[in-house]
Amino acid sequence: LHLLDPPPPDEMRSVAQSMRFRHLRLVVLGLDRARLTPNASLYFPEQSVPFTRLYEPKNRSSDMAPDGQTVVVLERPCHPETEAWAQSNANLRHNALDLLMEQGLIDEKKEVVAADHRAVPFAYPILEVGTEDKAERLTTYLQRFENLHLLGRSAQFTYTHVHNLYAQARTLTRHLAARPDLVG
Repeated sequence: LHLLDPPPPDEMRSVAQSMRFRHLRLVVLGLDRARLTPNASLYFPEQSVPFTRLYEPKNRSSDMAPDGQTVVVLERPCHPETEAWAQSNANLRHNALDLLMEQGLIDEKKEVVAADHRAVPFAYPILEVGTEDKAERLTTYLQRFENLHLLGRSAQFTYTHVHNLYAQARTLTRHLAARPDLVG
């Protein structure tokens, strides 16, 4: 919103700034085994577990990891200016590996052949009382711009599945491709 020129009215900027988002820390691990689980996602609802989800992309598409190996991603939701957001990559990876061993998913850390980390700010909208009205006000304001297309969780302020986001992106891409006058 702050990139618009001319800038939006103060009221719209205030509404946008009142919207809250959850950040994510991701631990990506390459494992020297064909699959970790048969599931695309595993959830950890216990508050004692710092990670809320593990997903294995290869279980959605075999093209997502080399033959004989797999990749898993562990998500740690957090808020800015917290220990979880500031945690070192090494400590985050250590906690992820401990969780995998505690859950009986891996036997030894030596199965890990690659590791990476990502910090994703504003990854998920926080849905709370009043946000639907705020999101609708912002959307109504932004719809006046013909060359602005809202796509994704943060832009639409919805929590939706990735496959739905891909479908929306394909639909928008087809729409734009059919209308070259819309692309500047």
